[in-house]
Amino acid sequence: MFAVISITCLYRICPGLHLAVSSIFLNVACILAVFNIGKALDEDGKPITPKPEFTTGLLWSVLFVFYLAYGSPSALFLFSHPLPFKYSIKPRSAQASSLIAEAPTVHNP
Repeated sequence: MFAVISITCLYRICPGLHLAVSSIFLNVACILAVFNIGKALDEDGKPITPKPEFTTGLLWSVLFVFYLAYGSPSALFLFSHPLPFKYSIKPRSAQASSLIAEAPTVHNP
C-alpha cells in the first residue's frame, strides 16, 4: 500500500504552485522597478565582466526526489549554481531611493 501511495503522490501538482510562481514574479518585478543591476566597476571605472563559473555539487535529497519522480538522474547539471561574482546594485532615482528607505525592514530572530 505504501508503494502505491508514494507513486501516486509524485504525479500530483502542488496546490500552492501558482501562488509561489506569482509571488516570485512580483518580487522580481518590484526589485527591477527600483534598482539598476549591472556589472561592477574596477579601479579605473571599467566594467568587470564576470566569468561564467558554476559549482558541480548537488543536493542528494533533491537528486533522490528527482530520481524517484523521473527515474533517471541524467540531468545532474540542473543542480549546480553559479559561483559568487562582483556586481553593482544602485537605486534608479532619488524617488526610488526614498521608496527603498521607507520600506519596512525584516529582522530574522
